[in-house]
Amino acid sequence: MISAPLAYAPSTIDVPKGERLLDLLLLHKATFEQHGHLLNELFGRAAYVRDFLGHCADLEDYNVARDYLDDLQAIPLPELALSGTAKAEIEEGFRRKVRIR
Repeated sequence: MISAPLAYAPSTIDVPKGERLLDLLLLHKATFEQHGHLLNELFGRAAYVRDFLGHCADLEDYNVARDYLDDLQAIPLPELALSGTAKAEIEEGFRRKVRIR
């Protein structure tokens, strides 16, 4: 879970040709010259995920993410195009996880 915010955030950033920043990073095709302008967005979204972890994940996971993303301003992620049913299932999964702990 340590890398969850930094792994998830680039999966939410669109780049040309219908790809996501995460695709380019995994394929070693991201360069500072072409994609450096996305770093603020990347780390801001990672900070947003850090804050989200504080509401739904293990406290330890949140503390680790908070420690390495401590000084970053959160940038909200774009709304996912999920159906009402998918959103309800995700919310129920989080509610179950919280009740179990």
